[in-house]
Parts: sequence; C-alpha cells; structure tokens
Amino acid sequence: MNSVYTHHDKIRSEYSMDIIIACDVTPNCVKIVFYDRSLSRRIARTAVVNAGITAENAATELAKHIFISMREYSVPSSAVTAIGICAPMLISLALEEELAPTDMFLRPDVDVRVLPFVSAYIDGRFAAMLATVPMSEGTFVAEFGSTLNMAYYTN
Repeated sequence: MNSVYTHHDKIRSEYSMDIIIACDVTPNCVKIVFYDRSLSRRIARTAVVNAGITAENAATELAKHIFISMREYSVPSSAVTAIGICAPMLISLALEEELAPTDMFLRPDVDVRVLPFVSAYIDGRFAAMLATVPMSEGTFVAEFGSTLNMAYYTN
C-alpha cells in the first residue's frame, strides 16, 4: 500500500474574511485551493497524493483534508463563505448527500456546491477539470490542469 503524501503551499499570509475553497477530487488525488474573493487572489493550495477516495469515504476524507488545510494556513472557519467541489460522478453523488459544512467546523450557511467533472479545451490543454462556485454576483472558476488557473466572473 502506498502512503498518503500531502503538500501544503501557502502563497500569502494576508487575506480578507471572504474565502472560497475550490476542490478537485479523484480517487487518487485531492487538490484544494483557497481563494480570497475580496482581494481576487489565491492564498494557499494543498495537494494530497494516494488519497484513496471512494464513494464510501469521500465525505469524511475531504472534510478531513479541508479542515487540516485550514489549520495549516490559519484560515478561520468564519472566513469561508463557499466551497466548490469537482469529482467523478459516484464520488460527487456521495459528497452531495453526505458532506455538510459543519463536518469541517464551518458555519451551516456556507454554500457547498458539488459538480461532476467537466471536460473542456482550455488554454491549449484538453480535458481540464473545472470546479465552480456559482454565486449571485458571479462565478468563481478553478481549472486544474498542468498548471492551476483561476478566474472570477461577474454577471
């Protein structure tokens, strides 16, 4: 059995109290990005390799990785306003049913959106994975490919 490897990368120490978390979940890997919506920039990212995510443990494992990352980056639970999760169909169905903000010690009103994988041709790369967090004033998009690209679109 391969051991789980987690890499934390803190990009900035200063941030507002309007943090969005974008997650890309596959059976073998979890990528988490913390994005400051008010300041329009990434503040941190986490990559977990050999994660061993299944439909049965998806909610527990993702909640654990998000919570550990929040502690690693000193992000208070009151700062998180939305979470967008992109995962394969079986895992996304399990996450939709079982994952709650309170599992990560977040406020119950945190908007959690779970979407199945979306393939696209973006910036010269095929089959990129998108995680989106729709909001009334716009949409936050994280593209996980060979590099990480993020954008915030206003309506």
